[in-house]
Amino acid sequence: VISNPVDLERFARPADFDRAGMRAELGYGSGDVVFVFVALGEFARKGLGLILPALAGLAAEQPDRARLLVVGGGDGEIEQYRRQAESLGVLDKLRFVGLQKDVRPYLWASDVLAFPSAYEIFSLAILQAAAAGLPPIVSEGLYGAEEFVEHGVNGWVVTRDEAGVRTALADAIAHIERLPVMSRAAQTAVQQYSQSAFVFKWNDLYAGLMGGASRTR
Repeated sequence: VISNPVDLERFARPADFDRAGMRAELGYGSGDVVFVFVALGEFARKGLGLILPALAGLAAEQPDRARLLVVGGGDGEIEQYRRQAESLGVLDKLRFVGLQKDVRPYLWASDVLAFPSAYEIFSLAILQAAAAGLPPIVSEGLYGAEEFVEHGVNGWVVTRDEAGVRTALADAIAHIERLPVMSRAAQTAVQQYSQSAFVFKWNDLYAGLMGGASRTR
């Protein structure tokens, strides 16, 4: 299997990026833990409906520092989940920014990717977030993510239900000091999807096929 490549350099956070300024612009304080959910649409399949009640369930066991940044979606879908968040009492913890031409600043301003999707063919969103330094929360058996997400090391692999997602959110908040280490581990793990690795694997495949053909002559 030769996976699609990720432009790691493009998604790596530049040293001169004003992260504190971007977070302040979005309304986040220095002590907030910002979970970001990124999707063009299909919020239900990608798990936003699980993240919201999981976020609501944190109130009794965690400090009030969890925030959720939602990037993407159309007006109708955003309104649907805005109403759900309001009914759960967590609307004040959410920020919907809609579709963006460039998601990178929003990744760079966040701490963790929350993406408990039901299925993915090959999720570039997870790999791009890892390249941006975000340890991801992903559901068990998620194709592509299972190849590089190591639970507790560079992300979280959880059961695809409210309890599983809530456990990962709570762990990230409780061990906020560990997030920089997990960030670096995520960036290291995603190196296997670099453009140079992609070219090498194809060259290696062609060389093997040509070698096999020559031996049969």
